[in-house]
Amino acid sequence: MKNMTERIIGYRWAIIGLTLLVLSAFAQSDDPSFQILSGAFRETGDEWKDAYNGRDVKKLMQFYSRDVLFISPEAEQPLTVGRDMVIARFQKDMDRNDFIDTLEITSICVTHDHAALICRFRAVREELPYNGSSVLMLKKVGDEWEITVCIKICKKNFMVM
Repeated sequence: MKNMTERIIGYRWAIIGLTLLVLSAFAQSDDPSFQILSGAFRETGDEWKDAYNGRDVKKLMQFYSRDVLFISPEAEQPLTVGRDMVIARFQKDMDRNDFIDTLEITSICVTHDHAALICRFRAVREELPYNGSSVLMLKKVGDEWEITVCIKICKKNFMVM
């Protein structure tokens, strides 16, 4: 039963993510406040990448809400719930010497206190490069944005350089 509940939760967030992706096409990219926020998200993405590559677990924790959902359909465990569990999952990847080569935010949709980001990344796992995409949903808490949902899709076949 728990597995079915996890699937339902995962599908629900996937639908929300896809909906936000469609809505992002209507974002006001010429709005000055949008440009400022877009730059801030890109800067934060660089900080996240640096924390991951630097194996800085404490810094990584700052980016996530306490009850974050991490969905990775092709993974052994497709749904991870909670900041501590997500960070533990990242720690396993970092222990395998994973490295994020590039991280690019390709689309942003922002409402009053929620945002959706579509990202592309290139990473290395066990010395093999691969590409992937993520849909991030964020919520503004005070002056900070926290990741509440991350849907990560990696290509099944490793890319040959």
